[in-house]
Amino acid sequence: MESYSPLLERTRVPQPSLQSFAVISIFDKLRSAPPHLGVNSDPGRDAITQCLNSTSPAVVDQSVRELSRLVKDSKLELSRGLLELQSALEGSDSRFVDVFVKGLGLLVRLGFRKDSSLFRFHSSENHPFIKILSCRTEVQSELLQQVLLFMAQNQQFGMLEICDFLRPFLNSLILRMPSSASLSSFARNLIPSMASVSCSYPLEAMPVFKLLTGCLKYFPCKNAEDITNISYFVGYMVDAYIVVLRHLVGMGMLVHEAQLCGVEMLETYFSLCTQLHKRSGGGEAVIEVSRHLLVAQKELGLSYIPELSSVILSLFISLIQSDLEHEQLSILKLLFFLLKWKGGCEFVGARNQCGVNEELLFVFPVMTLVSSPSRSVKQVAIDLLSMLEKLSVNLLITPKEELKIQQGFPAISRPEYIVFRLLQKLWFEDQPLSFCSSHLNFTSIGEANFKESYNVLKTRISLVREFSLSVVEKRRSSLPTSHSQEIFLNEMPPILGALASVLVIHHTLGSSAVDLLAVTGNMDPKLGVPLLLVILFYNNIFSGKDEVNDSHSTLLKLLGMLPSLASHPAMMPLIVQTILPMLHNDTPPYVLDSSDYLALLFCMSVLYSTAIRLLCKTWEINDRVFGSFEGVLLPKGFTEVTSERTISISMAVSIRDVCKRNPDRGVDLILSVSACIENKDPIIQALGFQSLAHLCEADVLDFYTAWAVIAKHVSSYSTNAVVAHRHSKATRKDLLSYYMVELLVSVSVLKLSNIMIVVRVLESLDSEVGCVVESMLTMVPFRRKFNLFGFWNWCSIITSKYGFKANCFDSLAIRGDGIGKKGSFHSPRALSTCLLLRWGAMDAEAYPEAAIIVLQILWEIGTSKHPGYGSIWAKPRAAAFEALTHYDVLHIQKSIPDFKERNVGLLTSENDLGVLRAMEGFEVKILTYEHITRRRLVKEKRNAGNKIEKLLNVFPQVIFASGSSNGVRELPGAALFCISFTPKDVNNQGATKGSQDLHARYENALVEIAASLQLSRNILMALLSLQSWKPFMQRWMRACIMLLDAKAPTTVLDKTSKVANDILKSMRRIAEESIPRSAENIALAVGALCMVMPPSAHAIKSSASKFLLNWLFQYEHEHRQWSAAISLGVISSCLHVTDHKQKFQNINALLEVASFSKSTLVKGACGVGLGLSCQDLLTRVQVEDNSHLDKETYKTQEIDLLRKIVRGLCHMLCQFTQSSYDTLESLSDCFPLGTNDADSYITPKPFSLMTGDDLEEDIWGVAGLVLGLGSSVSAIYRAGAHDAVFRIKDLIISWIPHVNPSIQNSAMSEKREIVLSVGSCLALPIIVAFCQRVELINDAEVDHIVSGCRELISELVSSKKSGILHQSLLLASCIGAGNLLACILNEGVYSVELEHVKDILDLFRKTYSNPHPPLIHLGGMLGVVNALGAGAGTLPVMEPDLTLLIQEIFLVAKDPDDQQLQQYAAWAVSFLRHYLTFREARNEDSNFPNDASGPKSISQSFPEDSLVMKLCLWLMHLNYHGSQSSRHGTKLQSEWVSLVVMVHLDREVLDLSLIESGKGTISHVNTVTTVLRCLSHAPRLPILDWGAIIRRCMRYEGQVASFLASDSALKKGILREECLFFSLAHASQFDSLLSFLDELSELSRFRTLELNLQSCILFHLADLIKIFSGSRLEKVFDDVANFVYGLVSSDQLYNPEEKSLLRVSCWKGLYSCLDETSLDSQEYMSNVKNCMETLFSLLPEDLYSEANIVGEQGYLLKEWSEAVGCLGKAPREWLMNLLQVLEMDFSQGDVHLCEVKKKIKAKARLVRIGSLPMAELGKLKGYILNTSSEAIWDILVEIAATLQHADGSVKRQWIVDAVEISCVTSYPSTAMQFLGLLCGIFSKYMPLLIVDRFTVLSDLPVTLTSLLSETSWGEVAESVVLYLWASMVRIHDWVTRADDDSQPAAKSHQSIDKSEEEMALFLLKVMHHTCVPLKDYLPLDKQLRLANMVFPL
Repeated sequence: MESYSPLLERTRVPQPSLQSFAVISIFDKLRSAPPHLGVNSDPGRDAITQCLNSTSPAVVDQSVRELSRLVKDSKLELSRGLLELQSALEGSDSRFVDVFVKGLGLLVRLGFRKDSSLFRFHSSENHPFIKILSCRTEVQSELLQQVLLFMAQNQQFGMLEICDFLRPFLNSLILRMPSSASLSSFARNLIPSMASVSCSYPLEAMPVFKLLTGCLKYFPCKNAEDITNISYFVGYMVDAYIVVLRHLVGMGMLVHEAQLCGVEMLETYFSLCTQLHKRSGGGEAVIEVSRHLLVAQKELGLSYIPELSSVILSLFISLIQSDLEHEQLSILKLLFFLLKWKGGCEFVGARNQCGVNEELLFVFPVMTLVSSPSRSVKQVAIDLLSMLEKLSVNLLITPKEELKIQQGFPAISRPEYIVFRLLQKLWFEDQPLSFCSSHLNFTSIGEANFKESYNVLKTRISLVREFSLSVVEKRRSSLPTSHSQEIFLNEMPPILGALASVLVIHHTLGSSAVDLLAVTGNMDPKLGVPLLLVILFYNNIFSGKDEVNDSHSTLLKLLGMLPSLASHPAMMPLIVQTILPMLHNDTPPYVLDSSDYLALLFCMSVLYSTAIRLLCKTWEINDRVFGSFEGVLLPKGFTEVTSERTISISMAVSIRDVCKRNPDRGVDLILSVSACIENKDPIIQALGFQSLAHLCEADVLDFYTAWAVIAKHVSSYSTNAVVAHRHSKATRKDLLSYYMVELLVSVSVLKLSNIMIVVRVLESLDSEVGCVVESMLTMVPFRRKFNLFGFWNWCSIITSKYGFKANCFDSLAIRGDGIGKKGSFHSPRALSTCLLLRWGAMDAEAYPEAAIIVLQILWEIGTSKHPGYGSIWAKPRAAAFEALTHYDVLHIQKSIPDFKERNVGLLTSENDLGVLRAMEGFEVKILTYEHITRRRLVKEKRNAGNKIEKLLNVFPQVIFASGSSNGVRELPGAALFCISFTPKDVNNQGATKGSQDLHARYENALVEIAASLQLSRNILMALLSLQSWKPFMQRWMRACIMLLDAKAPTTVLDKTSKVANDILKSMRRIAEESIPRSAENIALAVGALCMVMPPSAHAIKSSASKFLLNWLFQYEHEHRQWSAAISLGVISSCLHVTDHKQKFQNINALLEVASFSKSTLVKGACGVGLGLSCQDLLTRVQVEDNSHLDKETYKTQEIDLLRKIVRGLCHMLCQFTQSSYDTLESLSDCFPLGTNDADSYITPKPFSLMTGDDLEEDIWGVAGLVLGLGSSVSAIYRAGAHDAVFRIKDLIISWIPHVNPSIQNSAMSEKREIVLSVGSCLALPIIVAFCQRVELINDAEVDHIVSGCRELISELVSSKKSGILHQSLLLASCIGAGNLLACILNEGVYSVELEHVKDILDLFRKTYSNPHPPLIHLGGMLGVVNALGAGAGTLPVMEPDLTLLIQEIFLVAKDPDDQQLQQYAAWAVSFLRHYLTFREARNEDSNFPNDASGPKSISQSFPEDSLVMKLCLWLMHLNYHGSQSSRHGTKLQSEWVSLVVMVHLDREVLDLSLIESGKGTISHVNTVTTVLRCLSHAPRLPILDWGAIIRRCMRYEGQVASFLASDSALKKGILREECLFFSLAHASQFDSLLSFLDELSELSRFRTLELNLQSCILFHLADLIKIFSGSRLEKVFDDVANFVYGLVSSDQLYNPEEKSLLRVSCWKGLYSCLDETSLDSQEYMSNVKNCMETLFSLLPEDLYSEANIVGEQGYLLKEWSEAVGCLGKAPREWLMNLLQVLEMDFSQGDVHLCEVKKKIKAKARLVRIGSLPMAELGKLKGYILNTSSEAIWDILVEIAATLQHADGSVKRQWIVDAVEISCVTSYPSTAMQFLGLLCGIFSKYMPLLIVDRFTVLSDLPVTLTSLLSETSWGEVAESVVLYLWASMVRIHDWVTRADDDSQPAAKSHQSIDKSEEEMALFLLKVMHHTCVPLKDYLPLDKQLRLANMVFPL
C-alpha cells in the first residue's frame, strides 16, 4: 500500500487535472507492477477501491475510465471490474451514479463483444443490469441509456444474442413492477425506448419485438394501473412495429417474417384481453391497437396470411367474454376488417375447399349482438352476418373432404383452439366415437345406469347434448351439481351455441346440431332471442339456393325448435307473434288461374295447420300461451273450416295433446272435444275419441256419463267393410296434410334429398303411390321462408308436367297410426274407439248394461277379419284386446256369447304378431282367473276305461289261477311280474319265523324260475330276463321291508341295506350251488337287485360286483362269464357318484375278459356290459369330499375308458366283417390313445373266415358287440365326438338290409351280414331315440328307417328259410321294430305314416300267428307290446285293431296246448301290464304330476272348457303335416295320445273337434309361440306328455318355414326360445321337462345349439338353480366354464361379436345367480366363482385400441359392463383376491401386464358403481404412475373416469398426489398425462376436449388453469403449482444434462427412464406454458427462473 500512497495523496489535491493525472499514474503502475503489487494484490485492490470511492468527480471519472481500460486490455478480469464498479456504485454519492452506471455499461458491452457466453447466468440475480437496477433508484435514467447503447453498439453481433442477454433483465423488471412504482416508471420508459431503437435497425428488429412480446406474458394484470401500463406498452410496440414494417416493405425484405411476428404479437395481446375482461376494462384499447396493426399491413398492400386464423379465433373468445358495448364494437369492427381483407385474397377460394373455416364460429356470437340496443353494434353485426351467410352457403354446397391429420406433437392449446379443434372433429368425423376419445362417454356412468351407458356408441355432438341436458335436469331437479358444472352452465352455452350454429349446415349432423341448439336455450334462457334469429338466419339460407335442397329435415327441425324457446317469459310474446301471422288466410290481391289457386289454398291450409301445431307445442312449454291457443281451438272452428280438413285435423290433434298433457285444461276444451266426436270425418272423430280417452284416464271425466252422449257416434263404425277403405276418398288427403304438419312440428326426419330422382320415376308409379310422392313434393317450396309465389310457380310446373289433378290426393293410402307415426294400414277411428273404451272397465259393475255394449264393441273389433285388409285392422284389433284386458273376466264371459270356444278358436287361428302380443296379456289374465276360481280337486277312484285295460287287470288271476301249483315253472317270465308274497301271508306266525318263511318263499320262487327260464345262450333273452327280474326283486325287498317295519322302526337306508344284504347272500349261495341254466338267471337277478337299490347302497353294490367279477374271470365257466358280464354293466351304470373306483374296476375287467376270452358269446356279453356302462360315463361331477381325485382327473379317466371301450368294440367287430373293416378302423381312429396309453387288452384282428356253423354259434355274441357299440353313442356324444356318433349311426344302418340300399340286392345270402344285422336291429332303436333327443336325425331318415324295417320283416316273414340265422334276424327285427316305433311315437317328435304302423303291426301278428318256432312268436308278440305300450303309445282311431291284437296274445297265454308258446305270450303280456302298473304307481305316489302320462283324471283337475285345457290339447295335437295328408297319408305325430292318457281320460274330455279342426292347415309360428308364452304364465298344467310336446315344438319352426310366407317381424328361432322358457317355467312340475332341460344343458348337446338358444340358457342360469339338484348344478357351472373357455378356439363357429354375446349372456346369468338368496351357503358356489374367474380371464383387454373399430368397441364395452355388474355382486373377499395387484406385477413383462391392466380396470369400474371403496384405487396410484403411459393409457382413462364421480376432497387429493409423484417417478410423462386427464374431466371444458395421450398434455395449460381458478380448488392450488414447478425443473435439468454430457446427472433425474427422451421437450414446453398463467402461486425467485427458462432446440 505504501508504494501507492504518494499517488493516492495526489488525488486529493484540489486541481482536477492533477487528480486525473494521479489516477492515470496509479493505474499505469498497476499495469506494470509485479504480481505482489499488481491489480490482484491487496495493495492494488486498495488503490483501486480508494480511487473509486473518492469524493472528487475527476478522480471517480478517471478511475472508471482507467478501470475499463484495464478490463479492455485484459489486465483485469471482467467479473472483477464489474464487481469493483458495482461495489463503488452501491456506496457512492448520488453525484457519481451515472458515472458508475456508464462504466458498468461499458464493461458489459466490452465483455459481450469478447464472449457473450460470459453472461449466461444460472441465476438472473447475477445479471449486471439487474444488479444495477436493484441497488438504487438513481440508476434508472442512465441504465436506460446503457441498455439502448448496448443494443445499438452490439447489433453487429446479432439481435438474437442481444435479446437473449436482455431477456432476464426485462423479465426481472416486469415481475418486480408491482412492488415498486419507480420500477413501473422505468419500465414505461425502457420498453418504448427499446421499441424505438429497433426502428433504426429494421432488418434486426423482429427479435426485439418477439422479446418484448414474450415479456408481456409476465405483466401483472391486477389493477387499473396495470391495465393502463399494458395499453401503453402495446401502443408503443405496435407503432414501432408499423415503422419497421414500412421499412421492410420498402426494402422488400423479411416481409412475411414480419407478418408472422405481427401474428405472434396479436395472439399475445388477445391473451391479455382475456385477463383484461376479468378486470372489466382495458380490452378495447388493445383491440384498437391491434386493428391499427392490421390496417397498416393492408394499407401497405400486404396479403392476408393463413396464420391470421389464430387471431380470428382469439377474437371469438374475446367477443364471447365481453359484456361492454364499446369492446364489442371494437371486436366486431376488427373481425369485419379481417373477413373483408380475407375475402379479397386469392388463396381464400382454394382454402375454402379444405373444409370449415374458423370465422363461422362467429355466427352465433354475432347473432347475439344483432338485438343489441346500440345502433352501431347492431349495424356492424348485420354487416358481418351478410358475410357469414355467404360463407355458410359456400360451405353447404362444398363437398366435404377428409381432415388432414397433423403429424408430431400437437400445438399448445388455448381455449379458442380447443373450440375450433372440436368443430373440426365434429365436421369431419361424424361417425360414432371411439369410447376412449371423449370424457363424455364416462360422464353418465354411475352406479344406477352403469350398464346402459355402454350399450351403444354415439356421435360426439349427441354426447355433448346429452351431457348438457343432464346438467340442466340436475339443476331443475335441485340435485347437487359440481362447481365445474355450475361454471359450465354459466359460461359454456355461448360456445356450444356457436358450435351448433355451424353444424346446422352439416350434411349429416344438422338435426343433431338443432337439438344441441335447443338444449343451449334450456341452459341459458337469455339466449332465446339469438336462437330465434339463428332459426330465421338458416331458414333464409336453406330457402335461398337450389343447391341446398337436401337440408329440408334440418329446416323442419329448426321450425320445430320454435316452441322450446318460449320457456323464458320474455320470449313467449316473440314466439307467439312469429306464429300468429300464419293464421291469416288472406288471398293475394290478383287473380290466379285454377291450378295456382288450388296450390295457394293448399299452402294456406298447411300454414294455418302448422301455426296451430306450433302454438300447441309452445303451450306445452309455457302455459301462458293457453289464452291465445284456446281461441284457435273453439268448436266453431270445425264449422268455419269445413272445406279445409287439414286445419280441422290439426285442431283435433292439438285438442288431443292438450287432454293428454293437462287433463284440467282438456276439460276447458270439452265442447271442442264434443265437436270432434260429432264430426263426420272419421279421422277427426278418432282424434276426438282419443281426447276423451285421456280425460277418462285422468279421471276428470266419468266414462259412462260420457258414454251416454257418445254411444251413438261409436256405434256408427262398421266392421263389415274396411272403414279406412270406404272413407278413403274423403280422408286420405286430410291425413297427408296432417302428416305434413306433424312432420314440420314434431321434428321427425323427412328425407327429400333425392327429390329429383323421385320426380323422374314419378310417372312410372301407380296413381295411389304417385299421389303420395307428389304430395310429399309439395313440401319442398315450403322451405322458402313462406315464399308463396315461388310455391305457386312450382306447383304449376308439377301439375303441367305430370298432369296431376286437384283431387289426386283422394286416393292417397293411409299410413301410420292416425297420429303421425309410421305403421300398418288400419282404421284410425276403430283404434281410437278402443283406446277410449278401455276406461269403461273402472265402473263396469256400476253400469252393467252399458258395459255389455262396450265389451261387445271391443270384442267385435278384436275379432274382425277381412281378407286382403288384415293389416289395416291389426292395430285396432290389438288395441281392442288391450282394452279387454282391463275388464274382469267374469264380465267378459257373461257379455260375449260362447266366449270360451270363440276365444280359443280366435287365438289358435291368429297369426298377426301385433294382435297376438295383445292377446297374450288377455289370455294370461283368463288363465289366472280360471286358476283362482277353479274347483278344488276331489280324488275319485278310477275305473278301467277300455277293453285293453280290463284284460290287463284280470291277467294275473286268469293265468295264475288259484290252486295251480305249477304256474311258476310253466310261466317263469310272467311269474317274475306277477308272483308276489306279502307279510299278510305269514301273519299268523312269529316275527322271526315269518321273516324266514317270507325269504324262503321268495328263494323257492327264485330257484324255480331260474331253473325254468331258458336263456339258450341268447343275449336278447338275457336282457329280457334282466328286465323281468327287476320287478321281482322290487317286490321281494318291499315285502321284507314291510315285515321289518312291523318289528321295530329303523331308518330307511338301514332297512334297505339289511334286506338287500340278506337277499344277496341268499342268491350268492343258491348261484354257487345251481346248475348252469339257473346260475345264468341268478347272475342276472343280482344285477336286477342292484338296479332297484338306491345309489347310496355302496356296500351292497360293491359286494355284488366282487361276486360277479369273480365269476367273470372264470374262463372255464362260460355260463358264469357271459351272465356276469351283463350284470356288471348294469351295476356300473347305477353306481353312486363317489363309486368311481368300482366303476373303473368293472369296466377294466370287462375289457380284459373281452380281449382274452375265446368265447364269442362272452365277448358279446362283455360288449353289452360295456355299452351299459357307457350310460353313466361323463354324466356326473365329482364330489370333492369323498374323493382323492380332482374333477379333471376323474373326467380324464372316464374319457380314457370310453376311448378304450370304443376302440375295443371296433377291433373285435373287425374280425366279423370285411366290407366294414375300414369303417370300423376309421371309427377307432376317432379315439386315439394317449402317449402313455396302449390297447392293453384288445388289438385289431384281421377278418377271419368262419363257417356257417361258427356264425350260427356266434350270432348272439356278435349281436352283443354291435349292441354295445350302439349303446355307447350317448357317452361318445357327451365326449364331444359328434362325428363318431354319425359314423356309428351310419354303420349300424348299413348292416340292416332294406334300410341300407347298398345291401338290398344281397337277398340275405351273405350270412356274415345277417350276423351283424341281428345286433343292428336291436341297436337301431337306441341310436334313433338318442338322435331324436339331440336333433341329429331328420324326418326323411326316420321315414326311410321305418320303411326299411317294414320291408325287412315282410321279407323275413314271407321267406321259407328256417335256419338259425334267419330266425334270429326275424326275432331281432320284430323286437327292434317294435322298440323303434315305441321310441319314435313315444318321443312325439317325428311322424310316422299310419299305414306303415298298421303294416308293421300286421306283420307282428303274422309272426306269432304263422307256424314259426316259439322264439319267433315271442319276437312278434314283443313287437306288438313294445309298439303298444311299453314305452310307446296308441291312436284312438286304431283302438279296435290294438284291442284285437292284445286279445289274441291274451288267448295264447291262456292256452296250455303249446306250453312254450303260452310261456312266451304270458311273458309278453306281463311286460305290458307291468309298464302300465308301474307308471300308475309312480304317479299315484307323487304329490304333483311328475311325468308326461300320469294317471290323474284330467277331467277332475281341469274343466273341459277351460282355456288351459284347450290350449294344451291344441298344442299337443299341433300338426304341420295336416295339409299334406291327402298326398302322403295320415301321419302319426300330433294325433298320438299316450296310452296311459287314453285309458285314463274320459273320451268326452278329449276335444276331437279341436284336433280335427287343425287338419288341412298349418299353424303360424307366431301362433304357436304365443300359445306357449301364454301357457308359460299358467299356474299349473294338465298331465300330458310335455317332453314330447316341447320337442315337437322345437322342430316345428324349421318344418313349416317353407310353407309360410316370410315375415320380417318374425325373429328366427323365437319358437325354440319359447320352448326353453316354457320348460323353465314348468320343469319343477314335470320330470319330462326337467329331463329336456337337462339334455340341453349337457355340454355336448349345448355346443350344438343355435347361438340364440345358447345365449338364452346362459342368461337363465338362475332359473336352473331353482330346478336342478346341487350336484347337477356343479356340472352345469363346470360345463359353462368349459364352454366359454372353449370359445377362444372356436373361430370357425363364432365370430368375435357372437363370442362376446355368449359371454355377456353368461355374465348376466351369473349376475342373476348371485342375486339368489343364501347362495353363499350353497355347495356349488365354488363352481360359480370358477365360472366368473374363467370369464374374467377372457375379458377383452385393449378396449380402446385403434385396432378395435368403433362397432367392435360397442359389444366389447357391453361385455365389460355386464362383467363389472356381476363382479360387483360377488363376495368381497373372493373379489379382492381375484383383483389383487402387487408391485412386482408391473415388471413381469407385457403378457402379465395385460392381466394387471384388466384387474385395475375392473377395480376402477367397481369403484365407480360403489362396489369397492375409492381407497382400493388409491393404493395403486404409485405403481400406475411409475409405468409407461403407452402401456397403461386405457387404465389412466378408466381411473380418471372413476374419479369424476368422487367427492371434491378426493379429487383434490388425487390431483396433488399425481403432481407430487411426477417429481419422483421414472415416467413423468405418465403422471402428467394422468394429470391432464383429471384436469380435463374435472374442468368446465370437459365436453369440448379430445382425449388422447398427447392432446391431454397440450390442453393442460387451459384445463389446469381453469380448474385452479375455481374457489373450491384454492386450498390446494399452491401445492399443485409448487409440485408442478419442481417436476418441470427436474425434467428441464434432465433434458439439459442430456444435451451436455459434461454435466453430472443429479440424483433427482437419474431415475427418469430413457424412453422419456422422445417427448421430454414437448412435455417441458407444456409444463412451462402451464406454469406461466399460474406464476402468482410461485415465489419471486421461481417466477424469475420460469421467465428465463430456455429450452434446447
